[in-house]
Amino acid sequence: MYSAVASIRDFGAFIALPGFRSHGLVHISQLASFKVNSVDEVLAEGDVNVWVKVIDVDEKGKVSLSMRSVNQSTGQDQDPQHEEAMRQQERRKNPFDAQSKRGPITLNAVLNTVCPQCGGKGHLKSECMVAKGTFDMISFESCACLSWLVVCASCLL
Repeated sequence: MYSAVASIRDFGAFIALPGFRSHGLVHISQLASFKVNSVDEVLAEGDVNVWVKVIDVDEKGKVSLSMRSVNQSTGQDQDPQHEEAMRQQERRKNPFDAQSKRGPITLNAVLNTVCPQCGGKGHLKSECMVAKGTFDMISFESCACLSWLVVCASCLL
């Protein structure tokens, strides 16, 4: 659909649709196939040579448009089967659904090292939490401090 830019906002551009009283919105993410930081990079208010495609009309009658799925030189539809538009619409409605289908993220990055200080696996000496000789574990019966916690060296005496 060949249209004109009615107004520009930070989040996108409102396009005057021929034959309609209301304007449609081209969101900033639908302006081009590349990342657009500002709407002014692609459009100017009053531009009359804009090809758009209707990708969604919600229950309130708001019209969502796309410039990214239309060749701006020829007006040819780049997504005639509406596959990309449907994928983006589904992603907007269920943003976390794609993550849940992939399963939980697991980190399998354990260092294949042995600490020379404590003998533990998976960390370096500089990351070791064991401080030799300064602290020790004692039982509740032998100390008036807290039970089974690391206590100060003076309680050990």
